[in-house]
Amino acid sequence: MLLSFATAGLSYDPPNFGVKVFSSDGLFLEENEEDTLMAALTAVACNFKESRLVDSDLREKAIAIALQLNPLHSGARKAHEALMSGDFPDQTGMFDSATTVANQLWNSGTKLLEGNPEPEEAKLAPYLLDLALTMHPSPPLESLQRFSNLTDGKALPWNRFVSLQESSNVSTKRVRELLSNMGSKPAPPSPGKKGPKGMNPFSEKLPAPKKGGPSDRDNGPRSEIALSQVTVPTLGRLVTDESASVGNYVAGKLLVVARDANASEVEQFGSFRGGDGGTTTRPFEMRLQRASDAAAVFESFREIFRYSRRENPRWPFQKMADFTFRPSEEISTEDFRVKSSVAGVTAVNSIFSGREPEPDFAISGEFAPDTRSEAREKFRVSEDLWEGLSKMTALPGIRFHALPADNYPAFLEKLSETNELKKILKPQLISFQNLSELTSLQSEPNRKQMEAAAAAFDEIGDVLARMPAQELASNVKVQERLKGIVDAFPNHMSARLMMAYGKSVAEQSGDSSTGVPVPKDQAELVTQALDSIDELILPYAELGTESPFDLDLNLLKSEADAADQALVKMRSSVPQAARAYVSKAEDLLEIATEFLGLTNKTTSTARQKAREIEAKSEEMKGLRARITSQ
Repeated sequence: MLLSFATAGLSYDPPNFGVKVFSSDGLFLEENEEDTLMAALTAVACNFKESRLVDSDLREKAIAIALQLNPLHSGARKAHEALMSGDFPDQTGMFDSATTVANQLWNSGTKLLEGNPEPEEAKLAPYLLDLALTMHPSPPLESLQRFSNLTDGKALPWNRFVSLQESSNVSTKRVRELLSNMGSKPAPPSPGKKGPKGMNPFSEKLPAPKKGGPSDRDNGPRSEIALSQVTVPTLGRLVTDESASVGNYVAGKLLVVARDANASEVEQFGSFRGGDGGTTTRPFEMRLQRASDAAAVFESFREIFRYSRRENPRWPFQKMADFTFRPSEEISTEDFRVKSSVAGVTAVNSIFSGREPEPDFAISGEFAPDTRSEAREKFRVSEDLWEGLSKMTALPGIRFHALPADNYPAFLEKLSETNELKKILKPQLISFQNLSELTSLQSEPNRKQMEAAAAAFDEIGDVLARMPAQELASNVKVQERLKGIVDAFPNHMSARLMMAYGKSVAEQSGDSSTGVPVPKDQAELVTQALDSIDELILPYAELGTESPFDLDLNLLKSEADAADQALVKMRSSVPQAARAYVSKAEDLLEIATEFLGLTNKTTSTARQKAREIEAKSEEMKGLRARITSQ
């Protein structure tokens, strides 16, 4: 029997953590989404000692969900331990308003239900919505109606894992009473009109409940499995268990095997517990998971799931896709995980299309965070990727390495700093702007153009053994050959990099033999360009200071897209010597945008982003000093 701890009106029954309400492994939350949700759940347990809306039952529910979501969360564990000892937990310093907590829980729950939710997301979401309605001082009628539709009007089975004391705690009865009294409540306000005092528009974000299986995105046919397995050579980024990048990459092959779900998987992923405690089974769409015998821990499933749907919106039922990443070198699976989302999307799309990438064609890259609503894919840019390029030589037979074009400025800066032409010779780098272009690059016509460009570029690369890198790249004949390659096949990133690098060498040496004019007032033009970049990026650089909240954060967030577009235009308009500075400014703006997108600016994630902004700002200062001293 579970013991109950009581003091000063506090009665806490420890949740039964042996009951698995949902599997956190099946949830695809962004890092900042999980941080904010955990903060809201912990606040329910800690911050409302005098509130009539929060009693021991509600605290038990919040702790039960929080510690199933993240058993190692420090704040939730401390709250649980304090309540176990009969003490009220210390306040968290966040979410001191019941309405604010309710809004956050509601938004988190509705986000899990967007589109076609994974089974574990569909299990967790109703519990978050239940907590939200209980916490809200005056929950909107429309929210109550939608919650009732979602649960078929039945109470959630909290008592499976929480000991409820309805006689002394009113929270459990509250939602039930609100639902039963819906008929006597006024109708919800029309769109665009304000509701009664206390009403909150968060109800509008809950999708209509889904009946009879996953949501149909359109009336087209379901995709069918055309290939049972696909292998994609790739360069994976290593992250720690906390999803923090360690700045290292590992080459390997991503194997994806599509198969029928077995009986236990059908039961696990297709069974949903109803409000009456009974279980119903419904078809589930193909699920992505790490293979049980995988040598390395691969994780990019949320991004793969999201972006694969753009080409294949409706997946087949009762199928599994097992992901195995086979690294070219030994890595610690206890310390590191591997991310390579673009390769994963390619593999899934190939399973449905029947078009497997050529074995000599590697694909790398990751999607930038928080771009799920973007019409165009945005990709993550990392300076560390340059160092990882040489790792691809560990995979025999790789001739081409496809990467997001967004990496070009950072690669050019690194090439200019290191003179490491060998990094872009083998395998040859091929750029793509979006997933559609990546797919088209693998078509037969583009493949022929790529082969011809590669043959011409190989001839240039063979000369490197006999000529210094700077002399080779800036040679007038080589420049002409490179221009011919780029004109014939614009996606040849290696040729573009080498051509720009050679022009830069010629500019710095004052050699106009490449055909690149060297203006007499070059230094003045460079300084003007640097000043223009500083003026644009300075407000975002100040986010890394000790007092970022002195800034107008909403204004900065609203102007971030315009600033990004301005920097994009500067890439080609500023003098060559200033282009590396543009690249640094773009990196800083990307980090600043991630910081501004965080709901709570005081979390450890937010503080880390602020430190990254400060570090990038210092890098820019150092780079400016080097540029102006030349």
